[in-house]
Amino acid sequence: MNPTASPNFSAAKLFIDVSRPVFRTIAFTQSRKITELIHIWVSQISPRLRGKISSYRAGFMPEERREIEKRLVSGDLLGVVSTSALEMGIDIGYLDICFSWGTRAP
Repeated sequence: MNPTASPNFSAAKLFIDVSRPVFRTIAFTQSRKITELIHIWVSQISPRLRGKISSYRAGFMPEERREIEKRLVSGDLLGVVSTSALEMGIDIGYLDICFSWGTRAP
């Protein structure tokens, strides 16, 4: 994808497009700030996703992280916007869509 608008805003729109009740989505960002920004934009642009998506990043308490993980596994959450903090061993094999933004192709 080569967005013509802001890459981060384009990523938020893509996240909305793929977040459907039949798909569980995870999107990785390069920073905590972008993670929260994308989460806010998605929630504002698509009210149907409020409460069905979450951010996930360093700085959350361990119990907050476990709750997000539990909700994602159970299907209560449709998607998560995350930094690499999610690399800590969670099984993401039950997810349908995974994408990453913030890096450039050579």
